[in-house]
Amino acid sequence: MIWCQRCLRFHVALDHDGWRYIEDRHDLASRRWKGTHGNLLPPAEYVDYAVITRVFEQTTGHPVTSMGGITHLGTRAAGEFLLSPEAMGEALRQAPPGWETKNMQIVVATKVIGASASPPQLRALHVW
Repeated sequence: MIWCQRCLRFHVALDHDGWRYIEDRHDLASRRWKGTHGNLLPPAEYVDYAVITRVFEQTTGHPVTSMGGITHLGTRAAGEFLLSPEAMGEALRQAPPGWETKNMQIVVATKVIGASASPPQLRALHVW
């Protein structure tokens, strides 16, 4: 399968006001997954987001998985999601047939209170 960064539907972005968010290339105006401000301390309670991406490397055909959050707690939540059979099972039940050989992106959210984050929750799944 062929892929490119511009082909990825979800990615971490920074808007002109300094807010970090997960951009959805299918809905560019949306800020539904808005995280923290780049120049301000995060509030005592907020929701963080992360993107998990699995694509098949073009030359080898082997899958490559990456993840990244708006903050380190979002990235941690993505890792927890990947390692949770229950969470991944929920996502894969929504995946179309043949997902095993397709590229995939998952958006997860975690509620942050102080320095602690809640278990990650599935927000979106995109398979192509």
